[in-house]
Amino acid sequence: MNNDIIKNVEFLSGLNINPIPLEFTNALTTTKWLCEMQSKLTSIAGAVNVWYDTLMNDLENNGVLYQKLLEHFDSEFLVELNTVNSLILAIQQQINLDPKLTMSLSPSQVLYRIGETINGAVLNFNVIQGSKPIVKAEIYKNGVLLTTINTITNGINSYTDGNIISSNTEYYIKIYDATTVITSNTIAYKFVNNVYVGSINDVAITEILIKGLTSLKTLKDTIINSFSPTNQKIIISYPAEYGLLTKIYDSNGLQLLNSFVLSTITMTMPDGALKLYNIYALDKLATVTNYNIQFTF
Repeated sequence: MNNDIIKNVEFLSGLNINPIPLEFTNALTTTKWLCEMQSKLTSIAGAVNVWYDTLMNDLENNGVLYQKLLEHFDSEFLVELNTVNSLILAIQQQINLDPKLTMSLSPSQVLYRIGETINGAVLNFNVIQGSKPIVKAEIYKNGVLLTTINTITNGINSYTDGNIISSNTEYYIKIYDATTVITSNTIAYKFVNNVYVGSINDVAITEILIKGLTSLKTLKDTIINSFSPTNQKIIISYPAEYGLLTKIYDSNGLQLLNSFVLSTITMTMPDGALKLYNIYALDKLATVTNYNIQFTF
Protein backbone atom coordinates (compact mmCIF):
# COMPACT_ATOMS: atom_id res chain seq x y z
CA MET A 1 0.00 0.00 0.00
CA ASN A 2 2.87 2.35 0.80
CA ASN A 3 4.27 1.73 -2.68
CA ASP A 4 0.97 2.88 -4.17
CA ILE A 5 1.26 6.17 -2.31
CA ILE A 6 4.87 6.63 -3.38
CA LYS A 7 3.92 5.91 -6.98
CA ASN A 8 1.22 8.54 -6.89
CA VAL A 9 3.57 11.09 -5.35
CA GLU A 10 6.16 10.38 -8.04
CA PHE A 11 3.48 10.87 -10.68
CA LEU A 12 2.69 14.30 -9.27
CA SER A 13 6.29 15.42 -8.93
CA GLY A 14 6.99 14.35 -12.49
CA LEU A 15 4.51 16.81 -14.00
CA ASN A 16 6.07 19.48 -16.20
CA ILE A 17 4.98 22.78 -14.63
CA ASN A 18 7.10 24.99 -16.90
CA PRO A 19 4.31 26.85 -18.72
CA ILE A 20 6.18 27.56 -21.95
CA PRO A 21 9.56 26.45 -23.27
CA LEU A 22 11.99 29.36 -22.85
CA GLU A 23 12.81 29.56 -26.53
CA PHE A 24 9.18 30.40 -27.38
CA THR A 25 8.53 32.92 -24.58
CA ASN A 26 9.67 36.02 -26.46
CA ALA A 27 7.41 35.22 -29.40
CA LEU A 28 4.20 35.37 -27.34
CA THR A 29 2.10 38.32 -26.28
CA THR A 30 1.28 38.73 -22.59
CA THR A 31 -2.29 37.54 -23.14
CA LYS A 32 -1.19 34.43 -25.06
CA TRP A 33 1.39 33.69 -22.39
CA LEU A 34 -1.30 33.93 -19.72
CA CYS A 35 -3.54 31.61 -21.73
CA GLU A 36 -0.74 29.06 -21.97
CA MET A 37 -0.09 29.43 -18.24
CA GLN A 38 -3.79 28.98 -17.46
CA SER A 39 -3.94 25.83 -19.60
CA LYS A 40 -0.89 24.32 -17.91
CA LEU A 41 -2.04 25.14 -14.40
CA THR A 42 -5.55 23.87 -15.09
CA SER A 43 -4.10 20.55 -16.25
CA ILE A 44 -1.88 20.37 -13.17
CA ALA A 45 -4.70 21.25 -10.81
CA GLY A 46 -6.94 18.66 -12.45
CA ALA A 47 -4.30 15.96 -12.12
CA VAL A 48 -3.59 16.93 -8.54
CA ASN A 49 -7.28 16.89 -7.64
CA VAL A 50 -7.76 13.42 -9.15
CA TRP A 51 -4.64 12.13 -7.39
CA TYR A 52 -5.69 13.70 -4.10
CA ASP A 53 -9.23 12.30 -4.31
CA THR A 54 -7.82 8.81 -5.01
CA LEU A 55 -5.42 9.11 -2.11
CA MET A 56 -8.17 10.24 0.24
CA ASN A 57 -10.26 7.19 -0.71
CA ASP A 58 -7.29 4.96 0.08
CA LEU A 59 -6.69 6.69 3.41
CA GLU A 60 -10.29 6.27 4.47
CA ASN A 61 -9.85 2.48 4.19
CA ASN A 62 -6.47 2.13 5.90
CA GLY A 63 -5.69 2.48 9.64
CA VAL A 64 -3.88 4.92 11.85
CA LEU A 65 -0.83 5.48 9.60
CA TYR A 66 -2.95 6.75 6.74
CA GLN A 67 -4.98 8.86 9.14
CA LYS A 68 -1.76 10.63 10.14
CA LEU A 69 -0.95 11.16 6.48
CA LEU A 70 -4.43 12.59 5.98
CA GLU A 71 -3.82 15.12 8.76
CA HIS A 72 -0.51 16.06 7.12
CA PHE A 73 -2.09 16.60 3.72
CA ASP A 74 -5.01 18.56 5.18
CA SER A 75 -2.73 21.01 6.97
CA GLU A 76 -0.10 21.56 4.27
CA PHE A 77 -1.01 20.07 0.95
CA LEU A 78 -4.42 21.73 0.70
CA VAL A 79 -2.80 25.13 1.19
CA GLU A 80 -0.65 24.50 -1.88
CA LEU A 81 -3.60 23.21 -3.87
CA ASN A 82 -5.65 26.30 -2.98
CA THR A 83 -2.72 28.45 -4.08
CA VAL A 84 -2.74 26.81 -7.49
CA ASN A 85 -6.49 27.31 -7.84
CA SER A 86 -6.14 30.97 -6.76
CA LEU A 87 -3.44 31.47 -9.37
CA ILE A 88 -5.70 30.03 -12.06
CA LEU A 89 -8.46 32.46 -11.04
CA ALA A 90 -6.04 35.41 -11.10
CA ILE A 91 -4.86 34.45 -14.58
CA GLN A 92 -8.45 34.20 -15.80
CA GLN A 93 -9.09 37.70 -14.49
CA GLN A 94 -6.00 38.98 -16.29
CA ILE A 95 -7.05 37.30 -19.52
CA ASN A 96 -10.40 39.14 -19.38
CA LEU A 97 -8.84 42.61 -19.17
CA ASP A 98 -10.88 45.58 -20.42
CA PRO A 99 -9.21 48.08 -22.75
CA LYS A 100 -8.19 51.52 -21.49
CA LEU A 101 -8.73 54.90 -23.15
CA THR A 102 -7.66 58.50 -22.52
CA MET A 103 -8.08 61.57 -24.72
CA SER A 104 -6.51 65.01 -25.11
CA LEU A 105 -7.24 67.96 -27.40
CA SER A 106 -5.04 70.23 -29.46
CA PRO A 107 -5.09 73.17 -29.01
CA SER A 108 -5.01 72.35 -25.32
CA GLN A 109 -6.27 75.80 -24.29
CA VAL A 110 -9.96 75.31 -23.54
CA LEU A 111 -11.20 78.78 -22.50
CA TYR A 112 -11.86 81.52 -25.06
CA ARG A 113 -13.66 84.83 -25.29
CA ILE A 114 -16.87 85.00 -27.27
CA GLY A 115 -15.88 86.32 -30.69
CA GLU A 116 -12.67 84.27 -30.83
CA THR A 117 -12.44 81.17 -33.04
CA ILE A 118 -10.50 77.91 -33.08
CA ASN A 119 -9.32 76.67 -36.48
CA GLY A 120 -10.21 73.05 -35.90
CA ALA A 121 -9.30 70.58 -33.19
CA VAL A 122 -7.13 67.45 -33.10
CA LEU A 123 -8.30 64.64 -30.83
CA ASN A 124 -5.40 62.51 -29.63
CA PHE A 125 -6.48 59.32 -27.89
CA ASN A 126 -4.34 56.66 -26.30
CA VAL A 127 -5.68 53.11 -26.54
CA ILE A 128 -4.39 50.23 -24.43
CA GLN A 129 -5.86 47.03 -25.79
CA GLY A 130 -7.32 44.56 -23.33
CA SER A 131 -7.91 40.86 -23.92
CA LYS A 132 -9.56 41.36 -27.30
CA PRO A 133 -8.69 43.48 -30.35
CA ILE A 134 -10.30 46.92 -30.69
CA VAL A 135 -12.77 46.80 -33.57
CA LYS A 136 -13.72 50.49 -33.87
CA ALA A 137 -13.72 53.94 -32.30
CA GLU A 138 -16.53 56.49 -32.37
CA ILE A 139 -15.86 60.23 -32.13
CA TYR A 140 -18.60 62.31 -30.49
CA LYS A 141 -19.04 66.08 -30.74
CA ASN A 142 -21.61 67.74 -28.49
CA GLY A 143 -23.13 64.32 -27.80
CA VAL A 144 -23.65 63.50 -31.50
CA LEU A 145 -21.69 60.85 -33.39
CA LEU A 146 -19.23 62.69 -35.63
CA THR A 147 -17.43 59.76 -37.28
CA THR A 148 -16.43 56.11 -36.87
CA ILE A 149 -12.86 54.85 -37.23
CA ASN A 150 -12.52 51.15 -38.01
CA THR A 151 -8.73 50.80 -37.78
CA ILE A 152 -7.36 51.50 -34.30
CA THR A 153 -3.73 51.29 -33.23
CA ASN A 154 -2.74 49.97 -29.83
CA GLY A 155 -1.19 53.24 -28.64
CA ILE A 156 -1.66 56.83 -29.82
CA ASN A 157 -4.37 57.54 -32.40
CA SER A 158 -5.64 60.88 -33.68
CA TYR A 159 -8.59 62.44 -35.48
CA THR A 160 -8.87 65.99 -36.84
CA ASP A 161 -12.10 67.95 -36.79
CA GLY A 162 -11.35 70.65 -39.34
CA ASN A 163 -14.45 72.75 -38.64
CA ILE A 164 -14.15 76.25 -37.19
CA ILE A 165 -15.16 76.30 -33.52
CA SER A 166 -16.70 79.50 -32.17
CA SER A 167 -19.07 78.31 -29.44
CA ASN A 168 -19.09 75.84 -26.56
CA THR A 169 -18.03 72.46 -27.95
CA GLU A 170 -17.23 69.18 -26.22
CA TYR A 171 -15.69 65.94 -27.43
CA TYR A 172 -15.44 62.38 -26.18
CA ILE A 173 -14.59 59.00 -27.73
CA LYS A 174 -15.89 55.44 -27.42
CA ILE A 175 -13.87 52.34 -28.28
CA TYR A 176 -15.28 48.86 -28.81
CA ASP A 177 -13.89 45.36 -28.61
CA ALA A 178 -16.00 42.21 -29.08
CA THR A 179 -17.72 42.54 -25.69
CA THR A 180 -16.82 45.88 -24.10
CA VAL A 181 -17.46 49.58 -24.73
CA ILE A 182 -15.14 52.11 -23.08
CA THR A 183 -15.91 55.86 -23.02
CA SER A 184 -13.12 58.41 -22.69
CA ASN A 185 -12.95 61.54 -20.59
CA THR A 186 -14.88 64.53 -21.96
CA ILE A 187 -13.04 67.74 -22.88
CA ALA A 188 -14.87 70.96 -23.75
CA TYR A 189 -13.94 74.24 -25.38
CA LYS A 190 -15.79 77.03 -23.59
CA PHE A 191 -16.45 80.56 -24.81
CA VAL A 192 -17.19 83.26 -22.26
CA ASN A 193 -18.11 86.93 -22.12
CA ASN A 194 -15.65 89.26 -20.43
CA VAL A 195 -15.68 90.14 -16.78
CA TYR A 196 -14.62 93.76 -16.25
CA VAL A 197 -12.76 95.12 -13.21
CA GLY A 198 -11.14 98.44 -12.41
CA SER A 199 -11.60 101.89 -10.90
CA ILE A 200 -13.79 104.72 -12.20
CA ASN A 201 -14.35 108.36 -11.40
CA ASP A 202 -17.55 109.49 -9.74
CA VAL A 203 -19.51 109.68 -13.00
CA ALA A 204 -22.45 107.92 -14.61
CA ILE A 205 -21.63 104.32 -15.51
CA THR A 206 -21.92 103.60 -19.25
CA GLU A 207 -21.14 100.69 -21.55
CA ILE A 208 -18.15 102.55 -22.96
CA LEU A 209 -16.84 103.18 -19.47
CA ILE A 210 -17.14 99.51 -18.49
CA LYS A 211 -15.53 98.23 -21.68
CA GLY A 212 -12.59 100.51 -21.00
CA LEU A 213 -11.80 98.62 -17.79
CA THR A 214 -9.51 95.57 -17.50
CA SER A 215 -11.23 92.57 -19.09
CA LEU A 216 -10.85 89.10 -17.56
CA LYS A 217 -11.41 85.84 -19.42
CA THR A 218 -12.89 83.60 -16.76
CA LEU A 219 -15.71 81.21 -16.05
CA LYS A 220 -18.16 81.87 -13.24
CA ASP A 221 -15.74 81.43 -10.38
CA THR A 222 -14.19 83.26 -7.45
CA ILE A 223 -12.36 86.32 -8.80
CA ILE A 224 -9.42 87.94 -7.04
CA ASN A 225 -8.13 91.26 -8.35
CA SER A 226 -5.81 94.03 -7.18
CA PHE A 227 -7.09 97.62 -7.31
CA SER A 228 -5.26 100.94 -7.00
CA PRO A 229 -7.93 103.68 -7.11
CA THR A 230 -7.05 107.35 -6.67
CA ASN A 231 -10.14 109.09 -5.34
CA GLN A 232 -12.17 106.61 -7.41
CA LYS A 233 -14.75 103.85 -7.06
CA ILE A 234 -13.80 100.19 -7.32
CA ILE A 235 -16.03 98.33 -9.77
CA ILE A 236 -16.67 94.85 -11.12
CA SER A 237 -19.12 94.00 -13.92
CA TYR A 238 -20.01 90.55 -15.24
CA PRO A 239 -22.82 88.71 -17.11
CA ALA A 240 -25.98 88.82 -14.98
CA GLU A 241 -26.62 85.14 -15.76
CA TYR A 242 -23.82 84.31 -13.29
CA GLY A 243 -26.10 85.41 -10.46
CA LEU A 244 -25.47 87.72 -7.52
CA LEU A 245 -22.26 87.95 -5.57
CA THR A 246 -22.54 86.36 -2.14
CA LYS A 247 -19.26 87.61 -0.64
CA ILE A 248 -16.76 90.41 -1.21
CA TYR A 249 -13.66 90.24 1.01
CA ASP A 250 -10.42 92.14 1.15
CA SER A 251 -7.08 90.46 1.90
CA ASN A 252 -7.61 91.01 5.63
CA GLY A 253 -10.88 89.10 5.60
CA LEU A 254 -13.01 92.25 5.93
CA GLN A 255 -16.51 91.73 4.48
CA LEU A 256 -17.24 94.48 1.93
CA LEU A 257 -20.43 93.25 0.26
CA ASN A 258 -22.61 95.85 1.98
CA SER A 259 -20.24 98.60 0.78
CA PHE A 260 -20.99 97.88 -2.89
CA VAL A 261 -24.04 99.08 -4.80
CA LEU A 262 -25.63 96.74 -7.35
CA SER A 263 -26.99 97.94 -10.70
CA THR A 264 -27.38 96.50 -14.20
CA ILE A 265 -26.64 97.54 -17.76
CA THR A 266 -27.29 96.03 -21.19
CA MET A 267 -24.18 95.74 -23.36
CA THR A 268 -23.47 94.64 -26.92
CA MET A 269 -21.22 91.59 -27.19
CA PRO A 270 -18.59 90.95 -29.92
CA ASP A 271 -21.01 88.61 -31.69
CA GLY A 272 -23.68 91.34 -31.76
CA ALA A 273 -25.83 89.82 -29.03
CA LEU A 274 -27.22 92.00 -26.24
CA LYS A 275 -26.22 90.85 -22.78
CA LEU A 276 -27.38 92.02 -19.38
CA TYR A 277 -24.49 92.74 -17.00
CA ASN A 278 -24.44 93.18 -13.25
CA ILE A 279 -22.39 96.03 -11.86
CA TYR A 280 -21.03 96.20 -8.33
CA ALA A 281 -19.53 99.63 -7.52
CA LEU A 282 -18.03 100.78 -4.22
CA ASP A 283 -20.37 103.27 -2.58
CA LYS A 284 -17.56 105.73 -1.81
CA LEU A 285 -14.43 107.14 -3.37
CA ALA A 286 -11.20 105.51 -2.23
CA THR A 287 -7.47 105.98 -2.57
CA VAL A 288 -5.41 102.87 -2.00
CA THR A 289 -2.58 100.92 -3.65
CA ASN A 290 -2.61 97.22 -4.58
CA TYR A 291 -5.78 96.53 -2.64
CA ASN A 292 -6.70 92.87 -3.18
CA ILE A 293 -10.38 92.00 -3.22
CA GLN A 294 -12.02 88.60 -3.61
CA PHE A 295 -15.44 88.34 -5.28
CA THR A 296 -17.42 85.14 -4.69
CA PHE A 297 -20.63 84.05 -6.41
